[in-house]
Amino acid sequence: MQIRFFHADLKSPAPALGRGEVHVWTAPFAAMEGPGRLDALLSPAEIERAARLKVDRIREQFCAARGMLRALLAAYLHLSPSEVPIAYEPSGKPVLDATVPEWQFNLSHSESLVVYAFARGARIGIDVERLRPIPNLEGIVERFFSSRERETFFALPPALRQQAFFRAWVCKEAVLKGTGQGVPALECCDVAVAPEEKPRVFRIGEDAEAGRKWELAVWEPSPGYIGAVAIERSEE
Repeated sequence: MQIRFFHADLKSPAPALGRGEVHVWTAPFAAMEGPGRLDALLSPAEIERAARLKVDRIREQFCAARGMLRALLAAYLHLSPSEVPIAYEPSGKPVLDATVPEWQFNLSHSESLVVYAFARGARIGIDVERLRPIPNLEGIVERFFSSRERETFFALPPALRQQAFFRAWVCKEAVLKGTGQGVPALECCDVAVAPEEKPRVFRIGEDAEAGRKWELAVWEPSPGYIGAVAIERSEE
């Protein structure tokens, strides 16, 4: 699977996206936000959802992230942003409706950054986190990591644990977003933890063959951030 990385802005042209490719876009919120810049691209349902968000910063980021999503999808699909057929699953996850069945996308944001991933004919998940001190890091590992991940994590020198934690966390989140699962399933997703290990999936739930079905890539979308994208491998 070929992964291509881009920086998004309001004038970003969308290159052709072929099967066997993944396009990953990074955009800082600072470049997207501003009165009315992206709000006008939202659907009535998205505007209504945004209005229910009481914290100004969260509401502004929601509008910016979803507005940019519509702008990027519009460029790929050769539609106007208002014509992009985005639907929402009961969990709130945005998806394209049945009129564009092969197109898959996912998005994630952390602090000042939002990332998007697009593919055709393959499920995909993406996650991003800002690297930062985490209180009770070991307790989070005990709760959400698998037994193999915990063993690897606690064998690492303390100086390497924060980076290893975030690397594993974004990988786990990306995989579970790709499969349609969520945080409650984090312990059931077993990924590489040690810094010297290539990003990979060992197991998802009882599926010990998950590593053959899912490909993982880790990258630095911006200084101080780490991201991961999970792509379902073609069975062809």
